[in-house]
Amino acid sequence: MSEITISSSGIEVKGLEDNGKLTFRWFSLDELEHLEVYPVFLKKELHNLHDVKSIQHFIQK
Repeated sequence: MSEITISSSGIEVKGLEDNGKLTFRWFSLDELEHLEVYPVFLKKELHNLHDVKSIQHFIQK
């Protein structure tokens, strides 16, 4: 079961995954610069979204 919180800082969704706590939050692209993002390449690719002309599919092994 998930818990959704909406506040002035945005939307937060709390849930459980593999018996551990999991929290999803939305951040602006400017905020990503100061956050740890995994997989690591995702931070750069999210900033490049405005240049993308088609759907991109990434596979990380």
